Parts: sequence; structure tokens; C-alpha cells
Amino acid sequence: MKLKKLKRRVFPEGKDPKGRAYEDCRWSRFKHFEAKEIFEAVDQHVFPFLRTLGSDDSPYAHHMKELEGMLKLTALHISKRGDATVAP
Repeated sequence: MKLKKLKRRVFPEGKDPKGRAYEDCRWSRFKHFEAKEIFEAVDQHVFPFLRTLGSDDSPYAHHMKELEGMLKLTALHISKRGDATVAP
């Protein structure tokens, strides 16, 4: 099955304010990173960008905050075990 190319990209071309290429914010790219780098990309680059897409009081913003909390707990658990793997 051939996937259709998106007509509208979520992430723009270029780099984010912290200097990371927006291409690295795409799942198709960061799913191949090491677990620590995935966490850093999502926490420091993907989430901050996604927060700019909705207003602070939107359901989207509410769910993003919950997801951030879950991600940080998962990262803490992984760092304690030291055996993180991420499925493609």
C-alpha cells in the first residue's frame, strides 16, 4: 500500500528556535534515535512547537500537558532501569 504524501506539513522547513532541524521533530526521523535522544527531541523541540498550535485553554493544550507529565514519568522510569528500547 502506497501512502499519500501530506499536502500540508505540520512542521515547517528550517530549524526551531533552539537550532534543531524541524525534520528531526517528525516521527519518521526520531523513531530511529536512541531513547535518550528521542526524549530530548520530544521534550525540548516537538512539544514546545506543538504547544504553539493551540490556545492555552483548548482541549488540545490540556491533553498535551497530561502527555508531557506521562512522558517525564516514563523517562524517569527508563533512566532508573537503564535498558530503554523504543519500537519502530
